[in-house]
Amino acid sequence: MNTLIKANIIRMTKHIFFIPGLILAVAITYLGMHTAVAVRGTDIEVAQYWQKLAALGIPAFFSLFIPLFVGGEYKDGAIRNKAIAGHKQSSVYMAEFIAVASGVALMWMCWLLGGISFVLINGGALTSAFFSDGIAILGCNLFYASIITALAMRIRRMEIAAIISIIFFMFSYFAGVTVFALNMMKEANIVTGIIENVFPLGQWFGIMNCDECVPTVVRILIALAMTVLFTLIGNFRINKRELV
Repeated sequence: MNTLIKANIIRMTKHIFFIPGLILAVAITYLGMHTAVAVRGTDIEVAQYWQKLAALGIPAFFSLFIPLFVGGEYKDGAIRNKAIAGHKQSSVYMAEFIAVASGVALMWMCWLLGGISFVLINGGALTSAFFSDGIAILGCNLFYASIITALAMRIRRMEIAAIISIIFFMFSYFAGVTVFALNMMKEANIVTGIIENVFPLGQWFGIMNCDECVPTVVRILIALAMTVLFTLIGNFRINKRELV
C-alpha cells in the first residue's frame, strides 16, 4: 500500500488547486490577524481568535478539493487500474484517505505557520493553549476529511460528490452553530459538550470560542475516534462493489 500512498500524494501535490491552497492558508491567516490588530485595534492575544476563524477555510477547501481529487481518480480510470493491478479496493480506499489526511496536515501546518509568524513578528507569546487548540483543530479537520473522503469514494461522479460535499459543509456549519448555541444557552456539562463535539464543525466552534466544558484532550480523542469510525464506515464492504 506504500506505493499507492506515495503515488496519491505526488498526484495530489500536482493538482492545480493544492499548492495555491497552501499559500492562501498562510496568507489568509496572517492577513486576518493583521487586520484584526491594525483595523479593529485588538491586541495580539485577541487576534488569535481570528486565527481560529481562518481555520474554517481548511474544511471549506477540502469540501471541494477531495471530490475533485478522488473524482479525478475515478474519471481517469486510476482507481479501476489499481484494482486490476491486484490492489484490494480497501487498500485503495485507505491510500486515498491517507493522502488526503496528509494534505489536510500540510494545510494545517501552513495555517499554523501563518499564526506563529504573526505572533512572533509582533512580539507576542506562544502559549500552551495556542498549540493545544491548534492540535484540536487538526483533529476536527481530519474528522471532517474522513467524512468527505467516504462520500467521494462512494459517489463516483465528481460533480455530484462536490455538490453533496458543499451541502454537507453548510449543514455541518449550521449544525455546529445550533449545537454550540444550545450548549451555551443551557448549563454546560460534559454530556452537552460531547454532543457538540460529534459534529466536526461543532468542535471548531467550541475551540474558537474557548468552550471549556469538554477538556481539549477529550475533544482531540473524540475527533480521532470519529475519524476512525467514518473511515471504517466508508471502507465497509467496499471490496464487494463492481468497478466499471
